[in-house]
Amino acid sequence: MPDPGQCVGLLLEDGSRRQGFRAISCPLTSETGEVVIWVATEDEYRAAWRSNREAVGVPWPVDRISISDAPAHQLPMRSA
Repeated sequence: MPDPGQCVGLLLEDGSRRQGFRAISCPLTSETGEVVIWVATEDEYRAAWRSNREAVGVPWPVDRISISDAPAHQLPMRSA
């Protein structure tokens, strides 16, 4: 299970995989009962960080998310 800020890959319905995303939430249960994690593209994640705003993303089923092996430039943690 990825932590917010971790690089993730997404499994698409056709079986292909996409890299270049970041988890932006902890696991949540959707209205349909499915467990999802909100994800954003790497570009959106970085732009949001630079602009000091929340990243815009989409919910993705946790069973179709993998933690990416690709190292990403780590952005400093923000203090709450």
